[in-house]
Amino acid sequence: MNATGQGTTPGAHATGTLRFTCPYTDCQDTTYPAGTVFNGDSGMSVQMMIDAPVTVPGWSGHNVYVFAPAHVVQVGTMGNMSAVTTWHQYGDDNNSPPQRQLDIDNSTPFTGGTDPQTYKVVAQSDIDTAANALKASTSQSALADIKSQLQPNEHLVGNSQCSGDISADHAAGDKASEVMVTAKTICTATAST
Repeated sequence: MNATGQGTTPGAHATGTLRFTCPYTDCQDTTYPAGTVFNGDSGMSVQMMIDAPVTVPGWSGHNVYVFAPAHVVQVGTMGNMSAVTTWHQYGDDNNSPPQRQLDIDNSTPFTGGTDPQTYKVVAQSDIDTAANALKASTSQSALADIKSQLQPNEHLVGNSQCSGDISADHAAGDKASEVMVTAKTICTATAST
């Protein structure tokens, strides 16, 4: 019987390292706590979240780089990015008071992002539906076999007693595209002349 249940493997966030600097003369030391999210430039479809606090030093006459582990907020392969060779600017000089732009890039590739995947699983109803159909057909077959063994002068006395056993090659919840259900039925009856 075909499996009708569905399971999902959750996706994963791509991870990597972000590199920060503030190359402007009015930059001051700024600390960003873990969990801070940085939006990409226009055209970038990902957001990056740092996983540890980072303090970006103010301007000291030359660029000073600091690094922080980070992950892409969006789940999936879209976060897998090669190392960026151009800087990404964050902030807006037109705000009041002005915010200096912070230069950030992913100095190493971001990897490990996977998309969620769906797959077939065996539902309990798949096993039950097959089992119920098999019980009925095997019971009828067993009773027909008993009747075929009667001698011409014999007849059945009372009701036949049947018992059965059902097994399946997969349990409910197993990852599988189909399940094989097997039914075994034993019937007993009394015959008289």
